[in-house]
Amino acid sequence: MTRLIQGGPTGAGKVRFLPPPEAIAGRMTALAPVKKRLRGIGEERMPEIFLSAASDDEPASEGDFAGVTRGAFSYFAVRELEASGPGISYEELIARVRRSLGGAGYTQRPQLEGQAAAKRRAVFSPC
Repeated sequence: MTRLIQGGPTGAGKVRFLPPPEAIAGRMTALAPVKKRLRGIGEERMPEIFLSAASDDEPASEGDFAGVTRGAFSYFAVRELEASGPGISYEELIARVRRSLGGAGYTQRPQLEGQAAAKRRAVFSPC
């Protein structure tokens, strides 16, 4: 809801979104200084792993997969998890999903953030 969408989808599929309610729409630009301060925290101080379907300045696409509309990132992430079996790292998962998205014509850039050691851990392993 908070991404600025200009011109529709940037790759395969479509982008769906809801415009923010008028009551908060004006506050979104007021949050820019807060976002700038948060960027200074740095990934090495993050206690968690953060995966996102696209960078914060682009929309995340949806597509028709076997007759069902799904988020492209979610579809390819699940597919790669099923194909890899247990033990795949977050780094390897995101690399595979990026390749799959690109191969299917999607231009969004999935993000992986967190401590370097955490990125090398197996997906869903304890922290």
